[in-house]
Amino acid sequence: MVYVPLLHSGLWAPVFSVIVALYYLYGLLGGAAFAGFGLLSLLGPVMMFMSKKMKVVSRAVMERRDKRGRLTAEAVGAIRLVKVYCWEDTVSANIKAARDWELKKLVLKQYMSGIATFFGYIGPVLATGVAFGVYSYGTLCSPRARAGMCIPHLVPTV
Repeated sequence: MVYVPLLHSGLWAPVFSVIVALYYLYGLLGGAAFAGFGLLSLLGPVMMFMSKKMKVVSRAVMERRDKRGRLTAEAVGAIRLVKVYCWEDTVSANIKAARDWELKKLVLKQYMSGIATFFGYIGPVLATGVAFGVYSYGTLCSPRARAGMCIPHLVPTV
C-alpha cells in the first residue's frame, strides 16, 4: 500500500516533465524541438529491445550457473568415486564447459550493457545536435543555445 503513491507519481511525472520540456523547447527553438524529440522517441524502442535481450541472456546465465553449481556439488560429494575411477578429467571438463558457456554469455551481456549505456548517454546529446541542426528561425544566439542545451537534460530518463 505504501508503493501506490510512488507508482502513481512514477506514471504521470515523467510524461508531465517531457511535455513541459517540449513546451519550453518549442518556445525557444520552434519546430526544431520536435526533431530532437523525434530522435529520442526513436531511441526508446532501441533501449527497450536491448533491455529485453539482456534480460533473456541474464536468465540463461543464471540457469547455467545453477547447472554448473550442481555439477560442482555433485563432483565434491562424490570425490572418492571420482578419484578411485580416475574421472577427474571428465568431471573437470564438464564443469569447465559449463563455465566457458557462462563466460561467453556474460561477455555478450556486458557488450549489450555497454551499447545500451552508450545510447543512454549519447541520446540527449544527439537530440540537441539534431534540434540545433534543424533550427532555421533566425540567428542562434548564445543564451538561446545554452537554454536549449540545458532543457533536455532536465528531463528524467526512466
